[in-house]
Amino acid sequence: MKKLLAFVIVLGAAGFLFYRFVLTSATERSCERLATLCGQKSAADGCVRTMTELGKSNKEAASKFESCVADAKSCAAGAGCMVGAGIGAAGQVLDEFLKGIGEAVKK
Repeated sequence: MKKLLAFVIVLGAAGFLFYRFVLTSATERSCERLATLCGQKSAADGCVRTMTELGKSNKEAASKFESCVADAKSCAAGAGCMVGAGIGAAGQVLDEFLKGIGEAVKK
């Protein structure tokens, strides 16, 4: 009986770890961490949608957000990560926009 209980506990832990680190995307894990830091679990869904859209347009900014949130120790630090990722993406878009104008003016 003890062996069966130990097996069930190990199997449950393995299943949780598989779900948490294989089936859940890095964006979802980062947003869940941010929501936990800020004490607002309901905000995680909006964060996931926002950061997924950001990842489609700027993978580098999304990756920086994920690594930044992993190191964040407070809600303010995590929120700063999100704002920084947004500003970084906006800066890249602005840079590409200006390059496009420059190319159009040259022709």
